[in-house]
Parts: sequence; C-alpha cells; structure tokens
Amino acid sequence: MLLIIEIMLTISAWKKGWKGAALLPLVIGMFIAFVFGSAMADTGVDDMSVIIFGVLIDIGIIISLAVMSAREPHRESAGHEDVVLKKNEEPTCVSQN
Repeated sequence: MLLIIEIMLTISAWKKGWKGAALLPLVIGMFIAFVFGSAMADTGVDDMSVIIFGVLIDIGIIISLAVMSAREPHRESAGHEDVVLKKNEEPTCVSQN
C-alpha cells in the first residue's frame, strides 16, 4: 500500500516539474532499506525491528515526495528576464506584483 502512495507522489512530483529528481527519494530510500535491512537480518536482529525500520524509511520517502509534490523546484532564472538597454537609455524599476 505504501509503495502505491509513493508511486502516485512520484508521478505528481514529476508533473510538478521535478522530472528525474522525483525519482531520487525512491532510489535512495530503497537502497538504504536494502543495505541496512539485509545487514540487520544477517546480524540476527529480530524481524519486528527490520519491519519497523522499513516502515520508517517508507514514511521518510512519502514525506519527501509530498514536499516535492507541493512545491515547484527552485529555478535560478525564474521570473528574471535579461534586460537589454538601448544606448543612452536609463534603467527603470518595474514592480512585478
């Protein structure tokens, strides 16, 4: 069930403008879950601890994807156009409200 929510949020973040960066929370979270989960299982940690760790990783992925879905990515040049002044022209201040 959590994977379905993660996929839906990834699609939402992709459409919001994050493109390939929308896949990073899934990739990083699944990698961490795989590495630490297998290490915990090999050391003899009880199964409930591994399950709780996996759910916490899933919650972290969902939170990061929800934030990405709610916001557009920060663009350095968003809303700022280059101004070309003609010879002997004074710059003017224009409010962008």
